[in-house]
Amino acid sequence: MSKEHMNDEHVCSCGCGHNHEQEEMEEYNVVTLTLDDDREVECAVIELFCFKEKEYIVLMPLEQEDEELMIYQYTEEDDESFHLDIIEDDEEFEQVCEYFENLVADEQ
Repeated sequence: MSKEHMNDEHVCSCGCGHNHEQEEMEEYNVVTLTLDDDREVECAVIELFCFKEKEYIVLMPLEQEDEELMIYQYTEEDDESFHLDIIEDDEEFEQVCEYFENLVADEQ
């Protein structure tokens, strides 16, 4: 995985009603993001989905007090590596968040 970037405008709260407690995180795959300041953040992979012919990944940092989720564009490079990109376009980001929220609502 390449160096990843997080910024507040690309964090969304899912409002899904799921219980995202630490003990539930054991059932999720975990990835480590490297931030701009070289800090590493472990995140649970909440969902991987396709929207408008692009793949997206929903992550939740394991060491956080709130339940905010991060959504990135996801590109698989080969069987063992992938790349995450910040969703730069605000309209695309809002559409992807809405699509994810509808996915979660349909699962309930």
